[in-house]
Amino acid sequence: PKPPRPFTEYHIFSQLERNYILQNPSNNNTDDKKEVDTTITFTDIDPNASARPPKYRNLILPNQWHSKGSRPKCRSHRKNHGKITFVEMTKLISKRWREADSITKCYCRDLSVRELKRYREEMKDY
Repeated sequence: PKPPRPFTEYHIFSQLERNYILQNPSNNNTDDKKEVDTTITFTDIDPNASARPPKYRNLILPNQWHSKGSRPKCRSHRKNHGKITFVEMTKLISKRWREADSITKCYCRDLSVRELKRYREEMKDY
């Protein structure tokens, strides 16, 4: 099969920011700010957390979270987290992208460039 196109730097940022919003109780719009999401379980956790910008180092992310097609596509049963609506989340993420510091943008750019190189190598073999 044809390799999937890689994520852009904005999409990588949105993945980071989405997980940051969902995993940090201080960002929830609910009254019970003491509740932390402990249901996150991955069999293979990202070993490169220390390379992330400081804001995102404590996030629990699967290995290769920045690679398209690295996670299973089974989405038949999607449970809504109920912490923030999709519209609110996308507005918040786009606002934070505009305000993001250069370290975060460089990190996302580096990942997207690395994934683009990997994609081009896979396309040569395709």
